Amino acid sequence: MHFPEQPQSSPRRTTKRLAALIQSHRRKTLVAILLSLPVIGTATFSAEIFAQDHPSCSPSTDRWLDEGILRIAYRRDAVPFSYSRSALAAAHATATRSNTDPPPPNASWEDAAGFSVDLCKEVLNTINDRRSASEHTPIKVMAYLVEPSERFRRLAAGEFDMICGATSVTLQRTKCIDFSLFTFISGASFMYRTDDNLSTLQDLVGRRVGVLIGGTSEHILRQVLRDANVPVSDQSLEAQTTVGSVALENSVDVKHVPDYIGAMDMLLTKRTEDEGSRSIVSDGPAFELDALFADREILMYLITRVFRKRPGVNPAYLTASSLSFSYEPYAIAIRRENPLLRFYVNKTLLRLYSSDVITTIINGAFGPNRKSELLSSLYQLQRIPEQRGVPVCEER
Repeated sequence: MHFPEQPQSSPRRTTKRLAALIQSHRRKTLVAILLSLPVIGTATFSAEIFAQDHPSCSPSTDRWLDEGILRIAYRRDAVPFSYSRSALAAAHATATRSNTDPPPPNASWEDAAGFSVDLCKEVLNTINDRRSASEHTPIKVMAYLVEPSERFRRLAAGEFDMICGATSVTLQRTKCIDFSLFTFISGASFMYRTDDNLSTLQDLVGRRVGVLIGGTSEHILRQVLRDANVPVSDQSLEAQTTVGSVALENSVDVKHVPDYIGAMDMLLTKRTEDEGSRSIVSDGPAFELDALFADREILMYLITRVFRKRPGVNPAYLTASSLSFSYEPYAIAIRRENPLLRFYVNKTLLRLYSSDVITTIINGAFGPNRKSELLSSLYQLQRIPEQRGVPVCEER
């Protein structure tokens, strides 16, 4: 979903535009998201609420500040939000896939890239500028590659301090971790082989649909299928890799996939008679996947910036559905015991949202002119005051 760039306008005009968007695009869900903004955002800076949540506002609870090391997790292939440059470069060059997955790249902050990573790098600049002004040594970064199925468990356990990924905010997740202000908003959709012409949910019946393990996409997919009275089957992926196997004819076969780029390859891959290899878009047995259900921005990036850059491919072979089945508010996930880190993250986001820097970051990650009216409204509504009344605690 894309809205053209609009000139700067008053909050009253922004509110009117947002009201029109709410009426046109899944009113209930978007209203719920916007109503949650004061809970996630304002509570961070309100003196009264902060004092209640953190009666002991001691900076010593922020381990990273005392150690001088900020532990940051990022994703391998959640393009364009969070990914490994080396893993993406390998995906660009890969036109075939084997049964043996390549070894994962080594975690490195220099190797991390994407929209969320760029925001976190701005956070690091904010922190180190503050430390430089007070003659403290800069904070160093220890980077971690994290899988979506284990990211929140490891964050809550204190293995790292924050996740710069493609992270949706849900009420359930706020029970054990903190979130920043919203950084992006998108919706779930699916991509498929163009010749299959899968334009509706009903077209997915009898097809294998992949969803990422540990994300919100599976819950959304099952919910929209249930609302549309479309039955779901859950055969194991291993049971579907035999030659000539097909999904159940009268239901949607939901499959767990380990990562996005691997799932895209499964859309292009048919099993061969040789069980030790796979071939891309070959004649013969059924494809391993018929559709991939995920965030639409991720799907569009996979099609336009990964698949179409591979040598010798037909650029029109994969298509993303124009349908959007949810509104997904994204944020930076933060370890609960890091109140000062959350403060610096939100302070940085407020600075970005009040300047043209956020537009530069969006264009760099998604391409030119991708800051929609919905995003502009989201950022403007989150321009909360940094301080009112008596300060709660001192900055370090």
